[in-house]
Amino acid sequence: GGLLQRDILLTRKVADALPLHDFIINSEKSQGFLSKLAFIEDFSRFIKLLHLSGIRHSDLHVGNILVQEKENRLFYLLDLDRVAIHDRSLNNAEAISNLALLLCTFWPYGSSLDRFHFMKFYSGLNRLRAEAENIRAIKATALKISHHVWRTKSVRCLANNSRFIKSRSEDFAIYRVRRPDV
Repeated sequence: GGLLQRDILLTRKVADALPLHDFIINSEKSQGFLSKLAFIEDFSRFIKLLHLSGIRHSDLHVGNILVQEKENRLFYLLDLDRVAIHDRSLNNAEAISNLALLLCTFWPYGSSLDRFHFMKFYSGLNRLRAEAENIRAIKATALKISHHVWRTKSVRCLANNSRFIKSRSEDFAIYRVRRPDV
């Protein structure tokens, strides 16, 4: 083969942009209620525009979105190899699944009121009551995803950690420290 044995991705830095989670943490103390509400509205409309444009990110989380504030606020998606672009808007099930992915990682950064405002802007100001079933579906899907992720991570961490030995006793899987001094 040639010099490169694998695919390579080159990117350009987005000046003065922060990952969404850093932006939220940094602006939490400095933003007043109206500024925060304006941010939530901008962000929800960005996500809604993605969905209306047929864009589904299969790893949508607060670390895969950059925020840049200039004259207006801009959002950038990262990890684009996980993006599917359809020739139609996302259907309801696809949008619910995508919003649930986002909600899983957004929970620690926002209050229930923030999530309420996000859904209000995403759904349209006058339609939130009509969206109650979708909101319940998004929350239920987000919880399933969270449980799956943490179950997978805990098993992977314990299984691959040389510090622990796995043994069984009746119905229990027991992970014990290989050596107390490790």
